[in-house]
Amino acid sequence: MELGGGSSNKIKGKASEGNIMEQFPVTALPEDIQAYVAECVAANSVADLYRLRATCKSMKELIDRAGIYAALDGVHVFYTFDLQDEGLALIKRAADAGFECALYTYAMTLKVFWDNEEHFSGFTRESFERIGKIVRSIEWGCGKSHAVAFLVKTYEFISKVMPLFYNCQCTPWLERNWDLWHIKDNKGKNLCDRCFWIKELGLFYRDFKPIIYLF
Repeated sequence: MELGGGSSNKIKGKASEGNIMEQFPVTALPEDIQAYVAECVAANSVADLYRLRATCKSMKELIDRAGIYAALDGVHVFYTFDLQDEGLALIKRAADAGFECALYTYAMTLKVFWDNEEHFSGFTRESFERIGKIVRSIEWGCGKSHAVAFLVKTYEFISKVMPLFYNCQCTPWLERNWDLWHIKDNKGKNLCDRCFWIKELGLFYRDFKPIIYLF
């Protein structure tokens, strides 16, 4: 019995040892395979991608290349992680493909960060209001929100641009429901062009929250 028991323990011991897999670093793989792994991680979890990015310098450089972010949403890359070049390129790619929400987001992003209004001309007031309402109502999830850069732009808008809205004769701002930070989407049919776009910017700053899943 003792001999049999000892033999059984040895067998179990060998089986246990056989279940231990030798660790294999991702960085030992060819670079194109590393890139594929990073893209798969990105598609599954943004948080895991950034943990992978933090493992070593070579992995950081690999993931920072624009191609890796093809598996990510440009809004998250731009607004949450403050990677403006990569994020804007992804948003533009979707806009160039004709997606309405991307066209709106691209136009607003250019206006907010570079005061570029060029793409506003491609919208009517009605279409801009309609698409904007959709984009701002999207449930993105929960977790980390805007990067500091967007918050800074928000404070600049409140201090420098909102007073222009209240000083214009086309806005009956003394009425409670015309407070720009609490204004409803459907307000502003009779606004002048400048105040209409100020109102739309205000709604964007107030309601656009590209929050991502971090779990």
